[in-house]
Amino acid sequence: MVVLAAPSAAADVSIGLDDDREGRYVTDHVAPGATVSRTVRIGNDGEAPLEVEVSVGGAAIVDDRFTFDAEVPGADELVSWASVLEDRVTVPAGDDVRVDIDLLVPPEADAGERYGVIWAAVRGTDASGTSVVNRVGVRIYLSVGDGPAPTRDVDLELLAIERDDEGSLAGLLTVTNTGGRALDLRGEVTVGSAIGAMAPAHTVAPGDSTEVPIVFEPDADVQAGRQDATVVVRAAGIERSGEATVVVPDGAGRRGPPASITSPTDRPGGVPVALAALLAALVGAGVVVLARRRRAASSSSSSSSS
Repeated sequence: MVVLAAPSAAADVSIGLDDDREGRYVTDHVAPGATVSRTVRIGNDGEAPLEVEVSVGGAAIVDDRFTFDAEVPGADELVSWASVLEDRVTVPAGDDVRVDIDLLVPPEADAGERYGVIWAAVRGTDASGTSVVNRVGVRIYLSVGDGPAPTRDVDLELLAIERDDEGSLAGLLTVTNTGGRALDLRGEVTVGSAIGAMAPAHTVAPGDSTEVPIVFEPDADVQAGRQDATVVVRAAGIERSGEATVVVPDGAGRRGPPASITSPTDRPGGVPVALAALLAALVGAGVVVLARRRRAASSSSSSSSS
């Protein structure tokens, strides 16, 4: 959920999808000319009724961030497709109401993703009497195109470990979105006994690469030099993992060289290492059995001819 909070009673408003088809965001894939119909549930956690304005705003992915109100070409295209059946609703205290949203995709729409936000906004005043607006929203990742939905996938490429100016452990992970849908990344990196989390709010567009900061606990420490590292990245129902041998620097403000990340499935045909070893062992055993059978058959033939 996107939240823009203000110091007023309006902070009691909430919003969410009224079904669980795709979790907390609108992530439909539709053909040109189709209509996407969704229902949002707008809640009031306060003790007084709220007058709520409902709208659809544009968004874009800018500098690896899902950015609403973005002033970039195409950021408002989805807004022109939106129809809000009730743009103003009264939500009773402690209750919620449902509002239907339609996205009418033009038949001539180009293939690709569009981004937006379904907003619920409440106007009010702060302690000084200044007008403020509190908005909460649900993101829209709408994919347009014929055929099945684009795949979701990432490549884990490089990992570098560094120490900041205070000597605390940190890192940079390079991830490439190899699928056709924008992905909100999360995950963790383990170096020795230290576990670091990917910095939040990183969204990578299809075909783009991004460097995600890895944040370790301030007291996390690992011996300097070569260390084994593991990486796990999750996004929209997928999970990818990999391994690397990194160099941990021995001084503040220094960074080790980027290390390539490999995966157990980075083999011809995507066969995991353990499975590949098992298959090789079975093939070898089969060759031995076949050779023994051939030798036995040859011995029997020789005895018969004599």
